[in-house]
Parts: sequence; C-alpha cells; structure tokens
Amino acid sequence: MLTVQQKATEVQRASDQLLLQARSALDSTDQFFQDEGLDPAKVRGAFASLSTPEIESEAQAQLEQFNHVLAREMAQKRAELGLAPEGKSTSGGVKRHRPMV
Repeated sequence: MLTVQQKATEVQRASDQLLLQARSALDSTDQFFQDEGLDPAKVRGAFASLSTPEIESEAQAQLEQFNHVLAREMAQKRAELGLAPEGKSTSGGVKRHRPMV
C-alpha cells in the first residue's frame, strides 16, 4: 500500500507529465498551421478576436470556482487522512535542548 508521500509524489509526477504533453501539443499546433499553409500568428489573432471581455470574465469566474472546490476537497481529504491543514506544521519547530536537572 502506498504512503501518503508516495501518492503525492505519484500525483506530482503525473501532473508534470500532463504539462509536458500540453506544451508539446501547443508547440505542434504552430507546426500544424504551417503545414496547412497558414500563418500561426494570424490564426491566433483570428481566434482572439472571437473572445469578448464577458467570455473572459465568465471563464475566470469558472476557474476561480473550480479552484475553490478543489481547495475544499483537498482540505477534506487531508482531514480524512489525519494530516495537518495545508500551511500548518504538525511539529512545533526545532526543540531546544533542555539540560536535565
């Protein structure tokens, strides 16, 4: 059975891999447009003109809502696993040596 640290490392590794795949896909997008005889900058400009401030603000609101739900779920999972809330240390820091009397 995996420990919490091992699970966290596994999740981190998977997310790093997904980011690499996303970056690779974005890089290949420019090549795709060039292969089709299109200027990638013009294509991005055409799609950018389709976006409106309302669409961007709605997307931002949805992203913030998603992040809020994610943070709440993470806090619940940490509580279920008996872990300290994020940002809190379970240790009291460095303990000073106390001489025996």
